[in-house]
Amino acid sequence: LRFGAPDLHRNDALRFSFITAILVAACWVAQRVSRSHHDMRVKSDALTHALHKVEHMAAHDQLTGLINRHRMHEMLDKEWQRLQRQFRPTTLIMMDLDHFKRVNDDFGHQVGDAVLHRFAVLADTYLRDADIVSRWGGEEFLVLCPDTSADQALVALNRLRDQLHAQTFLTDIPALQITFSAGLATLRPSESMVSAIERADQALYEAKHTGRDRFMQSP
Repeated sequence: LRFGAPDLHRNDALRFSFITAILVAACWVAQRVSRSHHDMRVKSDALTHALHKVEHMAAHDQLTGLINRHRMHEMLDKEWQRLQRQFRPTTLIMMDLDHFKRVNDDFGHQVGDAVLHRFAVLADTYLRDADIVSRWGGEEFLVLCPDTSADQALVALNRLRDQLHAQTFLTDIPALQITFSAGLATLRPSESMVSAIERADQALYEAKHTGRDRFMQSP
């Protein structure tokens, strides 16, 4: 049998239609796969962002933006482990705002919150870059100063105090003056972080007991 021209044209048309249908289907599948990959990538990015946000919230104090007490404990443990391999001077500073209850009583808790936030910003700015500042609780702040002697830490504390004395603390309440007291403890060889914190806290108590707006060093 011999096919005539109409049959050949019909077969070519069928093949062309078949190939076209395959290409259209392939394009549709490719678009769906691409869209699916895009959607998965968007969802993955959103999930990653959400996880980072949750991790940040879990590690930071919501009011001040500083790391919280739980995260600071982790940093202290890490630093203590490092010091077991190579002991270097490390100083802890316990800071406390003077007469903070009076601020809340006279101006309200909203102003008290603004004071805590402002102090956190100043502490994070005028202490050294290597110093790790945390909100320890209430109006107390704990600072970890790696590779730092007490004398070096005092230089940073005096710089922060000078800024508090020189600046208007809150622009909405120009007359408001804020001071702070601090206790310092330089970690001893083989001493636990808990013990050093207790000594810094005791030194802070002595600073407040002897007049406030001053710094005391643990022996």
